[in-house]
Amino acid sequence: MATSTLTKGAWTGKTYNRVNVWTCTVAALTTDNDIHTLKTPEGLDVTKPWGLFVNTASATLDTTATAIPVDLYVGYDNTLLIDETNSPVVTGGVLYKTDIYDDVRTGIGYIQMFPDIKVAEDVAGVAAKCYIPIAPYYAFNLDCATALSAGDCTFRIVQ
Repeated sequence: MATSTLTKGAWTGKTYNRVNVWTCTVAALTTDNDIHTLKTPEGLDVTKPWGLFVNTASATLDTTATAIPVDLYVGYDNTLLIDETNSPVVTGGVLYKTDIYDDVRTGIGYIQMFPDIKVAEDVAGVAAKCYIPIAPYYAFNLDCATALSAGDCTFRIVQ
């Protein structure tokens, strides 16, 4: 098992007009097949809906894959961590749902997260809706079938 070569930035937060915005940037190398974040920040109110923007700079994360979908991990304690270069291994949580958004390979993805609220889910459109269980933490993985292009992927949570 090879430890991930990703450089995962901590979630940093700011408040604008009474809305919280947290940002996490992950730097990938061409030896990586996946991009994953650290656990979501402590200030996120996991009982209320929130939005997740992925690849906010519209970076070209891969030039050969047909799609790079977004996977959701749920953390049940503060040790939640996704690791491993090409086949994610999780501690302190579980893979809850794959493909919560269908493709962020070259553009921005937006997912509306609804904790413990049943909503009709849709991943085929411009914005996806995702029912999630209430949990202390979440983390995200971009699941590429091939080696990524070196570069940064920025995630933003808005609540």
